[in-house]
Amino acid sequence: MIKILVPTLLSLSCACVSAQDRAEYFFEQMRPSCTKLVQQELTKNISTFSTVPVNVESVCNCATERFRGNQVFKRITSLSDKALGEVPNFDKIILYMTGKYVGASLACFADALNASADHIDLTP
Repeated sequence: MIKILVPTLLSLSCACVSAQDRAEYFFEQMRPSCTKLVQQELTKNISTFSTVPVNVESVCNCATERFRGNQVFKRITSLSDKALGEVPNFDKIILYMTGKYVGASLACFADALNASADHIDLTP
């Protein structure tokens, strides 16, 4: 995920017209990393997760919505291309946003697992 996220964050200067465009561009670029993360987890534990179905698209939609509200993300995506290039500690912002996006993805994955597990029939 980090291999995808860092270039995506660095490319936030996408010559987008608005902060909304910049944010949508970011999420469009990030979606594959969320999908890959969730699918890897499902594949690693196939024997467990085969009985607990998880909708990967729903998990990634959830992660996008959770991350969309992040105040640092809102501030960074609202900057002009020029101002974005002048952000101090941009490398730390990349680390912060990486952690927050991965965290949102995992939190949504956990929510989906819990919701799916709630529907397992436990009667003998």
